[in-house]
Amino acid sequence: MESSSRSAVVDAGPEIDTRTLALSALHAAACGEPRQMTVLLAEVERTACGPGHALDRALARLARAIVLALDGHAEAADAELTEALHGAARERVDPGRLMAAIRELGDVVIVTGTGRRWLASSSTLAFPAGAVVLDARSDELMVRGEPRSLRRYPVRRRLLYALAHHPGSLLGKDALVEAVWGGAYDPLRHDDLIKVSVCHLRRVLAGSGLAVVCGHPGYRLDVVEPFMFVSAFELGRAGSPRLTAASLSAIDRR
Repeated sequence: MESSSRSAVVDAGPEIDTRTLALSALHAAACGEPRQMTVLLAEVERTACGPGHALDRALARLARAIVLALDGHAEAADAELTEALHGAARERVDPGRLMAAIRELGDVVIVTGTGRRWLASSSTLAFPAGAVVLDARSDELMVRGEPRSLRRYPVRRRLLYALAHHPGSLLGKDALVEAVWGGAYDPLRHDDLIKVSVCHLRRVLAGSGLAVVCGHPGYRLDVVEPFMFVSAFELGRAGSPRLTAASLSAIDRR
């Protein structure tokens, strides 16, 4: 992963030490190691404040955008990426190089039962034997090699995906309502909807080893190991609410 990222963005020059730090931070972000990324970025910020480090600064913002995207903060991730692209263009760095770096890092997000999440390439994706796999790309739950389609249940699958992105962690009702119905939580309107949807989802999950557990003031998904939740990595892709194909092309032409 790191070598492919380097092929997209590395330039020879006196700033190579800072460039290596920036690329290492990008690699740590994509590998689901935010603490290591934070340490590396602190050093990048210390050394990349002068001329000749425009690309390093852009890579640092890109690393932050990736961590935000992996954590499910799509809007904040898109905003960080937008700033990285515009900042690169202002300093005469080709924004297309940042987009190439994103594409080479991977096209899917993997979340395990421990809550670790990282980027991977769908072309090399492999699952452990006997794993329970929830795949948001195909709207399918694979249990002991047997698929269960979720395509007919849009509300249930959106609820399941929101919980699966943070397995074992309590998700508040406000976050659930935003993920499932795209609005603000209203107890009078949504409490019964959530309860009914959870009841229906539990039927879908029966015998899978996955369980939706009620906590206060929300719900969590308890999983069996090995468990993997797979979803498309959307950062920088056309169709993102803040990064349309037209806006990306406009940045690339600057």
